[in-house]
Amino acid sequence: MTADTDTTPTQDVADHIQILFNYFNETLFGDELPTDCMLTFATHGRSKAFFTPRRWKETGQGKTAHELSLNPTLLNDSKEVALSWLARLMVQLWQSEYGVDRSLRSLEKRYYNREFADKMTDIGLPCSSDGTPVGEKMGYSMHHWIEEDGAFARAVEVMPDEYFPWKGDIKPKSERKQLYKYLCNSCGAKFAIPVRLHLTCNTKGCNEVMEVIQAPEASEKNDQAFQAISTSDDKVAA
Repeated sequence: MTADTDTTPTQDVADHIQILFNYFNETLFGDELPTDCMLTFATHGRSKAFFTPRRWKETGQGKTAHELSLNPTLLNDSKEVALSWLARLMVQLWQSEYGVDRSLRSLEKRYYNREFADKMTDIGLPCSSDGTPVGEKMGYSMHHWIEEDGAFARAVEVMPDEYFPWKGDIKPKSERKQLYKYLCNSCGAKFAIPVRLHLTCNTKGCNEVMEVIQAPEASEKNDQAFQAISTSDDKVAA
């Protein structure tokens, strides 16, 4: 599974995703799927992949193309996980072309029915609403898994681990700020901030000192700062 190396990154990515599509079309779908579709990488929130029927239309022509789009973050997962999503999109393509229980309207609404689940099972990617064998076989959200020694698992097993020449640059997730949570024992009002302070609640004119009900592991510096504030407050009060 190789493409010419003397190409631009854009062409290189396009060539390799087409090679993968053609391979699965042959091994999982018997070369039944149309190849005149748009294969892309794009981010859509937290979505791993999405299929959009007839999204593209050739300029000045009546020809249309379905879009199969993968989130580039998948390329940082194992080949089994990443490629299972490509195969899943191809099931949606199969259903849009040959399915009998799914209209284009339902395709656009991203609703999965039993026909979709049955075809996923056929290629070795069973799915359900909760990702378990006893889950519902239809709904707006479906979770698939890889069947051991299924058609998909066998197809991927013979592929090299370095199956794709490019990976997206994934930025590390920023650490979530740890918050101090406060409670007014008079009116029940709650408040959260990333620093520890003396807070007085005036939500309902209660004028109550708020109680710290949850605190992160404070650093020594924060503890010293809080002690300094406390000492300062004591001196002012005196």
